[in-house]
Amino acid sequence: MTATWVGCSPYLLTYLRFANYRTFFFSAAAASIAVAVALDWACRRLRPLLPASARALLPADAGGLAALAMMNAVSDIAAWDRYSRDEQALVVEVVRRLPALRGDTFIAILEGRNSRFEHKYYVWFCQNALRLVYGDRTIHVTLCFRDVRPRDRERPSCEFRQDGVHVRNPIGLAQSLWSYDRTILLGRRPGGRMEVLTRVPGLSPPPPGYAPQALFDDVVPPPDRLRSYLKYAPALIGEPAAGKVTQAGAVRGS
Repeated sequence: MTATWVGCSPYLLTYLRFANYRTFFFSAAAASIAVAVALDWACRRLRPLLPASARALLPADAGGLAALAMMNAVSDIAAWDRYSRDEQALVVEVVRRLPALRGDTFIAILEGRNSRFEHKYYVWFCQNALRLVYGDRTIHVTLCFRDVRPRDRERPSCEFRQDGVHVRNPIGLAQSLWSYDRTILLGRRPGGRMEVLTRVPGLSPPPPGYAPQALFDDVVPPPDRLRSYLKYAPALIGEPAAGKVTQAGAVRGS
């Protein structure tokens, strides 16, 4: 544990000192180097007391430890790269369908059983990304997962009642109950495209106040910030799939 703090110490001089995500990248490698240095120091100090086999084994162990730590660091970087690409793909689909939003809008994205957004932090990441693209910090976003167990704290779930959308485990959200007059419900088609739902899942007729068409404009081009956000992933940039809101209920199988 002390060695891990050595690996995180360079971030103490930056504004990232209170954030933990980026410090995961190289802390394992730096920690292994710190342990290797300690082993080398111990080997030198104890050389007269150690047999020749032990003196040869300690440096080898230190090198192996550093190699394992580097493999772990590379694995972490690959995972975060995958998370980033998944987030970018989701943001593109949302902005294609909703190129312009009214301020203080709540977007609930209904996810299926086999969603690739398996971690709770996706909610926070996607909300921050969409706020960046739209240039509006009053935009609120959540993912609504199906079949969430009561003890599952990794995935948020949404319950649709007459008084609004109740979000359990609202990571990054300002509140857990959202009125329908501020809400847009999005469903994911099999190809990944977003669909604005004009009916609230499980409620018929739709509750008063649910009018998603009044909260967005789909005949305008996407925000210029989208291209800046995706400058390292140009293949994902496309024209918005503008069109009328289709009659749709809950996501298939919901």
